[in-house]
Amino acid sequence: MNEALHGWPMLNQAYYEFWLSRSELSFYLAYLDGVPIATSAAMQTGNQASIEFVSTLQQYRNQGAASALCLTTLHDLHNKGVHTATLRASHKANALYTKLGFKPYFQTVVMSYEV
Repeated sequence: MNEALHGWPMLNQAYYEFWLSRSELSFYLAYLDGVPIATSAAMQTGNQASIEFVSTLQQYRNQGAASALCLTTLHDLHNKGVHTATLRASHKANALYTKLGFKPYFQTVVMSYEV
């Protein structure tokens, strides 16, 4: 799934086996008609968490999968006692996260280039 979403095997079980066995990290996978179409992850430390790796396959974007997956992730985190959730996002996803109630606190440019 990650290779299809990101173009390389960013997360794989061999590399992240340690993290996959820990309760602080949760992975979510959304399916549509039996096809995995979107991912998210949550990293929890006490009553705080970070939502990571939210991605939807290109042909399934703008159909609500990422919203549903983020809401499921947030619901599960709330049930685990999380009071504060943060995330990092590309500018393309700002509308999604604003719709879900997130607010920007700072902006960092990691890399900039011209085509």
